[in-house]
Amino acid sequence: MKSYFSLGCVLFFQAFILTGCGIGGFWMNGNPNLSESVPLRADWQKDSSSTADLTQGWVECGGDSKGWYYVERSPSDTGQSYHEKTNLKYDAIQRCMLTKGYRYTGRCDNSILQATPACNK
Repeated sequence: MKSYFSLGCVLFFQAFILTGCGIGGFWMNGNPNLSESVPLRADWQKDSSSTADLTQGWVECGGDSKGWYYVERSPSDTGQSYHEKTNLKYDAIQRCMLTKGYRYTGRCDNSILQATPACNK
């Protein structure tokens, strides 16, 4: 009886691991981060500006009301062309936010970020 129980435990454990159950952790719910993601909009500030003003400015510049931005993907987009489209849109949002008088307070600590309009003022 003991050997059947041990064999059953081993088989259950193997089935649990091999089917992917339990190994996804935070990835299983679609968020690979251990903490909540902070929207890109949060990297912008303007003196005497409320959160509602910031959100309105972000949306007027092409972002969404949750602080992110999205680019429609067409069937003809390659990975490279889609990547270029997303970069162009984010650069346009950054230029617009700078034009509205917002200051970028996010990271500029590597060569990729330093090439963006917000870091390359």
